[in-house]
Amino acid sequence: ASTGYAVRTSVKAGTKVTATATVSGGSWRATCGGKTVSGSSWYRISAINGRSVSSLYGRSYLYGATGLFKAVATVAPSPNPTPAPTPTPTPTPAVTALAAACSGVNLRTGAATTKAIKISVPSGTTITVAATVSGGSWSTPCGSASVSGSTWYRISAVNGTNVASAYGVSSLYAATGLFKAVASTEVGTPPPATTGAEPKVVIIVGPAGSMTASYKADADAADAEARKYTANVVKVYTPTATWASAAAALQGASIVIYMGHGNGFPSPYRTSPYPYSQNGLGLNPVAGTDNTRVQYWGEFYLARDIKLAPNAVVLLHHLCYASGNSESGQPAPTLSVAKQRVDNMAAGWLATGARAVIAEAHYPPAWYITQLFTTHRTIDQIWRASPTYNRRAITFASARTSGATAEMDPDGTPGGYWRALTGWLDLTTDEVISGH
Repeated sequence: ASTGYAVRTSVKAGTKVTATATVSGGSWRATCGGKTVSGSSWYRISAINGRSVSSLYGRSYLYGATGLFKAVATVAPSPNPTPAPTPTPTPTPAVTALAAACSGVNLRTGAATTKAIKISVPSGTTITVAATVSGGSWSTPCGSASVSGSTWYRISAVNGTNVASAYGVSSLYAATGLFKAVASTEVGTPPPATTGAEPKVVIIVGPAGSMTASYKADADAADAEARKYTANVVKVYTPTATWASAAAALQGASIVIYMGHGNGFPSPYRTSPYPYSQNGLGLNPVAGTDNTRVQYWGEFYLARDIKLAPNAVVLLHHLCYASGNSESGQPAPTLSVAKQRVDNMAAGWLATGARAVIAEAHYPPAWYITQLFTTHRTIDQIWRASPTYNRRAITFASARTSGATAEMDPDGTPGGYWRALTGWLDLTTDEVISGH
């Protein structure tokens, strides 16, 4: 994946390639169709015009600069037809699936930068491309590359959700240079079974004022660790961590990490539970605001809108309330209050299909990522093996979630409730990673 490597073949416009992955490599710059394009990402190509690279060139793969290709619809292969007196129906075509190659990719109502932005999506967000169209010129950085052009993807779905139902318009549009290839999915066919697929890890960092940079650093460390074991990692970071972005990313996740402000119950601000803002996520009100203003999306929205993978695990780090703790400057909670906070904060996530929720107020998440991918233990064994374990575990039945058990591990100081685990404690790491 570099211009320093030998050229095996030069292909003409319209030549179709099958890209199995997008990889980082050497920088490139070229003129294509009158436009100058540049970058450092490359398509790993397994076939050209339907013929395997290995049969044509004796190599497993060839590589082509991503900016020199456009998405096309492919037709799903069908068996050799048996002669019949009536025509054979035309197979349903497959549509191209792509993933955002960088964060903050704008999806617009038309094929021009002057058109309204409906949503800004994070890196890894998948789109279903109905067509590639010409439109207004665009130029923007994406990761370490600078890309430009005037072609746009007409998008019919985002993360598998139909654009019309999610955004009230028939299609959205995005600049073609901001996406990379992923496996395509045939129209009308169900999504592939979880078994055998790479587990999805979603990392969300909400606006947290002066702590935002520290939380992002912890998130980046978890991201780097997760990518050792799966390529299916999606980051949703402030200042573009809106509910729309987070909800789209969370669907089907096996591991969720959230760092940001927590809003739980019991709290000093309300005398009764309020599920619309409590026990959920603290996110940006709109994309691109700042790292201070927060809008809370509570357990009501988690239960209503999010469906995680079977046996998913949620990791809540640095939150107030999640492990039973209080906000800084607030009175230390009693054990009774702390238990309620733990149970309530986990309830919304367990309603999304998660089987375990871990809360760590003072410990980053990367260690847990390693344990989930590399050990064959129960979630309770992992929680008790953490370097933060105080050996003071308290276990009680959840009052919010039938069949679930909660644990806390106080440090022995007044209000020292910094660790918790709620869910099905016999859940195994193998079940989490396999999704069944």
